[in-house]
Amino acid sequence: MTNNMDQRFSGLEQSMNESIAHLERAVAVEDGTGRWTRDFSSFRAGMAGLIAVQAGIFSGETVDAQQLIDFRAGVVKLLRRNEDNLRSYLCHALDSALASAEYGWYEPSMYRSVIQILMDEYPGGAAIFEDEDRESVDKIDEFMRARGPLTEAIPEEQIPRWVPESHWWWRHASWVPGE
Repeated sequence: MTNNMDQRFSGLEQSMNESIAHLERAVAVEDGTGRWTRDFSSFRAGMAGLIAVQAGIFSGETVDAQQLIDFRAGVVKLLRRNEDNLRSYLCHALDSALASAEYGWYEPSMYRSVIQILMDEYPGGAAIFEDEDRESVDKIDEFMRARGPLTEAIPEEQIPRWVPESHWWWRHASWVPGE
């Protein structure tokens, strides 16, 4: 017997729903003692969900255009409520770029792509990044360019198919678009 709930959503719809659910769980809440708590692991899962959504769109999965617009607006709204988690995410991205020579290039590339997808594909997404956040993104790029020559390149067949050429970090820091 199959579960009708599983059949109701496509993979793309499920990824959208899960991403929103994680980002909602991540929002800081007052715990009743005057302390605020936040759930960074749910935030990271929600951000990873954005990659799943991007991959689903790239693979040709479809959803209602309004549903995608609403999803993206909902993500931006939730990110505004998750400012501390967003800053922590940027710090983790920076740490990952710094450690890339030791731990590899895949994780910092994934972090950087999530950030760029938010800026490029989500209306209002670039605006959630304040000046300090943009400086962090510039530092991430700077570290990735500096560390790129020190790391092993990701083999082309391991780069996700949805990655656009403009995401230079996947093809190593020494790669320049158009070369």
